[in-house]
Amino acid sequence: MLTLWNAMNDLMNDELYRPVFRHDVPNEVRAAVDIKETDNAYVIAADMPGVKANDVDVNLDGRVLTVKGERKTESSNKDEHSKYHRVERCYSSFRRSFTLPDTADPTSIEAALSDGVLTVTVAKKPDVTPRKIEVKDSPTLAS
Repeated sequence: MLTLWNAMNDLMNDELYRPVFRHDVPNEVRAAVDIKETDNAYVIAADMPGVKANDVDVNLDGRVLTVKGERKTESSNKDEHSKYHRVERCYSSFRRSFTLPDTADPTSIEAALSDGVLTVTVAKKPDVTPRKIEVKDSPTLAS
């Protein structure tokens, strides 16, 4: 039996609970995410400050949704009249993967990047969205 807990547990697989900085992949940082469920969709919001939309890839392979990209450096050594004294901002690649629950509709996924936040919306299949069932009045049976 599929329950809401199982569906959300599938979506928030172990990738979500690993540390933000990846030690197994050099120069790769994990984007912080929020995942919420509405009546009609699952919504993933990922922090991506300084990242441009053309530097982000969102892919679906089976039930695995992967978000990856790169925050590129703004520094340039081409300017002979200036030099950096300190560089602390992180310039690296990132990748996050999520296993979508069976209730997700893989044909209805949208992604948008605004103000440094990538929002991926995965619609639910129409047959699993909540709906009101009409209760009809019926005459009582006489005994």
